[in-house]
Amino acid sequence: MTNRRDFLKKSAVLAVAAAGVGSASSALAGSQDFKKKTPVQEKKKKPNIVFFLSDQHRRQAMGFWKKEKYRNALNGTSDPVHTPFIDAFAEESVVLTQCISSTPVCSPHRGMMLSGMLPHANGVPWNCRIDREWGLINKLDTLGVVLSRNNYSCGYIGKWHLDKPEPNDPANPGKYIGESDPDWTKPLAHHMDSYTPPEYRQGFDYWYAYGTKDDHADPHYYDTDGKRHEPGVWATTHEVDMAISYLKNDKQQRVEGNPFCLFVSTHPPHSRYIEVRDTDPEMYDQFYSPEKIADAKSLLNRPNLGVDGLPIKMTYSTREPSEKSIAEGKGPSEDVARIYFSSVTGVDRQFGRLLQALKESGQLDNTIVVYSADHGEMLGSHKLMEKSVIYEEALGIPMIIRYPQKLKPSVNDVLMGSMDIMPTLLGLAGLGDKIPAAVDGHDLSGYLAGTADKQDKPTFAPYMLHTEQKGLRTDRYSFVMNREGEGALFDNINDPYQLNNIFNEETEIVKELGKTLGAFLRNSDDLWFQERINKDLIQYT
Repeated sequence: MTNRRDFLKKSAVLAVAAAGVGSASSALAGSQDFKKKTPVQEKKKKPNIVFFLSDQHRRQAMGFWKKEKYRNALNGTSDPVHTPFIDAFAEESVVLTQCISSTPVCSPHRGMMLSGMLPHANGVPWNCRIDREWGLINKLDTLGVVLSRNNYSCGYIGKWHLDKPEPNDPANPGKYIGESDPDWTKPLAHHMDSYTPPEYRQGFDYWYAYGTKDDHADPHYYDTDGKRHEPGVWATTHEVDMAISYLKNDKQQRVEGNPFCLFVSTHPPHSRYIEVRDTDPEMYDQFYSPEKIADAKSLLNRPNLGVDGLPIKMTYSTREPSEKSIAEGKGPSEDVARIYFSSVTGVDRQFGRLLQALKESGQLDNTIVVYSADHGEMLGSHKLMEKSVIYEEALGIPMIIRYPQKLKPSVNDVLMGSMDIMPTLLGLAGLGDKIPAAVDGHDLSGYLAGTADKQDKPTFAPYMLHTEQKGLRTDRYSFVMNREGEGALFDNINDPYQLNNIFNEETEIVKELGKTLGAFLRNSDDLWFQERINKDLIQYT
């Protein structure tokens, strides 16, 4: 396979070396050999990990926020969505109220989540696609690699989106897998689907995944041996079917008796929001159809819906469908909100199936179970759709963690960014001493368990939109600047819908946050620090 990481700068080379893999060239070449382990003989087995990752599920779109114990923990109102299984799961878990996607785009969040490293260091600064030399660097000490070294069986099911597409179709050598798909007629530069060969699977020895595929009703997958499967079943339903089979180990997918880590990464409720076939039709009919809800506008209850926001160069979110359609809560042929929320409810139903299977297997209480997402969805707020912006609808993600052996059910406001997920999982699993030196994130497991010193609690989580925008999310403020020196500052307590940009008014707050941002960019050797971008507003020294 060709070297596809030549774009990496000094920071990435240093990060690779710190990870203990020698040089950048040795990290990019070669393969990873994760052979089947022998059954573990420890007196006390490490906990299993089941991580359920949905795509484009915003923090506000969970039903339990309406309950009294949670209502004041969420800035602003929650969405009118049905999530009974997530709601019940939250009652037994730690619910984080300030977990953010540090780069609210699919690939960068996933790269940080698995590596614990910042985008410019792990090789994934933006979405991976065919015309970009980006992809998660091979042989980093990612989560799967560390767990595999510690006798875990590691499985990955669903969307991956961490590789540049290569002409490596197992069934058609020398061709891209997308060449057999109808959407190959789209501009080649935007093609994102890929096949991930074994040497790029980052420690996951069981594989049933794909790069990225938008057709939820007709997904495809590649198994461990590279065989393609087209089940013709709504994606989340089929992925949970495969996950339940993994839990049962009915096809010897893992080493019986050893701890396991299973990622279930589903594409819904990600767009598209065009037809009922894009969602769970039963949930659509039961809760969100025109017969159940006559006016789709009632599903869009945020006061910032259709309100002008940041200028377009301060966001990468799309303005499609039209502003008029968004203001009315409608898409090209169906009500966008109906499709989105029924997808959320459909994902919730399948998450419930997975929890039930885990319970029936007798492994629930010795398993760290996580429900989360890679970023949110604007859904018409500020006349925007999708993601790639510092607004809470895109930035805020669910993070709900159940592990009764260490965590008591609670609501927790610790600030967590994408790169904190990997070290925190290792900390919860009792592998805190195995966290790689190259990790940029923090092990927050002590804050989740209530054992950490509160005075050391993180004061911010970073926001990074490739080389174009940098910012911070604190307990109170959302702060961002673009390369041209334009900025935004929102007081999320007094202005939960982020209607008032006070960047030019609160100069002292901007100065203080600029100082904090400068120190972060300097310590991480970010490109902005190297080029001293916006040095009049960001204090790098």
